[in-house]
Amino acid sequence: MYIIPQLYIHVLCDDVVIVSFRYPFNMLMIILSFIHLIIVMVTWKQPMTEDGKPNYASAVPDYIFEKKIVLLVSLVFAILHNIATFCVFVSYFITNHPTFPKFRTWRPKKFLISYEDKDEKKEDERKSNLEVKFFSIQTFWYILLLVCSLLGSLFYGYFFSFHLLHMAQFNQLVKRAIQAVSKNGRSLLWVFFYGLFFFYIYALISFAFYREIYSSNEGQYCTRMHECFVTIFHRGLIISLFEFLNVPEGKPFTYYLHKALFDVSFFIIITTIGLNIIFGIIVDTFSELRDNKWQVDNDMHTMCFICSRSSYDFEHEGDGFAKHVKEEHYLWSYLFFFIHLDETRPNDYTALELYVSRLLEKEDYGFFPINRALSLQHEEDSSEIQLQMLMTQVSYLVNKMKYEEALKEREQERRKQSEWEEKHRSSQKKIA
Repeated sequence: MYIIPQLYIHVLCDDVVIVSFRYPFNMLMIILSFIHLIIVMVTWKQPMTEDGKPNYASAVPDYIFEKKIVLLVSLVFAILHNIATFCVFVSYFITNHPTFPKFRTWRPKKFLISYEDKDEKKEDERKSNLEVKFFSIQTFWYILLLVCSLLGSLFYGYFFSFHLLHMAQFNQLVKRAIQAVSKNGRSLLWVFFYGLFFFYIYALISFAFYREIYSSNEGQYCTRMHECFVTIFHRGLIISLFEFLNVPEGKPFTYYLHKALFDVSFFIIITTIGLNIIFGIIVDTFSELRDNKWQVDNDMHTMCFICSRSSYDFEHEGDGFAKHVKEEHYLWSYLFFFIHLDETRPNDYTALELYVSRLLEKEDYGFFPINRALSLQHEEDSSEIQLQMLMTQVSYLVNKMKYEEALKEREQERRKQSEWEEKHRSSQKKIA
C-alpha cells in the first residue's frame, strides 16, 4: 500500500493543468520564431542609399516585396510573438513560484534564547526541494525571452532569433550536447586560460622579430603589443601563422628556418594538441552522459526503483511489470510522500509520518520493501516452504550422521571391551 497526501494530489493536478497550458505556448513561441526566420530569409535585402549604392552604415533592412505588406505581416507576427512569450513567462512564474532571498533585519545578540526563537530559526533554515530561486539562470533566461521579444518588436525583428535557442528545453539530445560543454565548463575555461599564455608567448616573439611581416592593409596589426596579441589569437586560431605570415623575399635561409620552427611549433602546440584537448573533454563528457542515459533508461524498463526486483520476476510470477510499477510500487507516490514530509511541520506529523521522518534523518531506508512485493507473495511463500523442506532434510541428514557416528563409537568401545576381557582371561589361565 502506498500513500499520497491529498494536498499533493491537488497540487499534482494543478501542475498538470499548468504544464498543459505552458507547453503549447512554448511550442507556439518557437514556431513563430521559425516562421520569422523564413520571412527574413525570403523578404530581407540590404538597404540602399538614394544614389542606389549599398548603405553599409544602416542596419534597417530593405524588402524584396512591397514594403507595406511586409510591415503589416511583421506587425501581426510581432504581436502574436509578444503574446506567446508573455504567456510562457507568466506560466513559468505560476508553475515555479521563484522566491526572493530573505534579507533579515539586524537584531542584537541574545544570551538567552527562547524556544520560540529557536523554532523560528529552524523554520527559516528549512528549505524546500521545490523552491526555485528568482536570481537563477533559469529565471533569468525566461526574463530574457520576454525582453528579447519586446526588443524584436522595436528593432525590426532582430531579437526574435534568440527564441530559437529555447528549443533546447524540449529536446533531450540538444540538452545533453549543451551539458557536455557546461558540465566540464570549469575545466574548459582553465584550458582556454592556460592556452592564452601560449598566444601571449607567440605574440611576444612576433613583436620582437616579425613585426615587418604584418601588413595593416590586410588587417594584420602588430605596431603595439596588444594589437599583435589580438592578431595572433584571431588569425592564428582560425587560419594558421603560415597562411598569413609569409616570409618576405630576399631573406636568408636562417630566417626562413627560424620562421618554419615558429610556425610548426604553433601548429603542434595550439592547433593540434590544444584544440584536441578541448574536443576530447567535450567528447568524453558527451559519451559519459550518453552511457548514463542508456543505463537509466535500461533500469527504468527492466528494474523496479522501489523493490529492486527485475521485470523478469513480475512477468513470470506476478501480474506484469507495468502493473507493478503503476499500482504496487508507484515511484511518484513515494516521492510525493517525501515532499509532504519535507513541507509539513514536525508537530503536524502523524505517527507513521513521524516514524518515516526519523528514519530518513538517520538515512535508514529499511522501510522500503527491498526484494518484496505483494504480487510476488506466492513466490515468497513457496520459497519459504522450499526453505523449510530443505532445512528439514538437512537436519535429518545431520541427525543421521550423528547416529551413525554414535554407533561407530559404541562398536569401537565394545571391541575394546572384548579385547580387554580376552587378555584378562588369558592372563588368569597362565597364572593357574
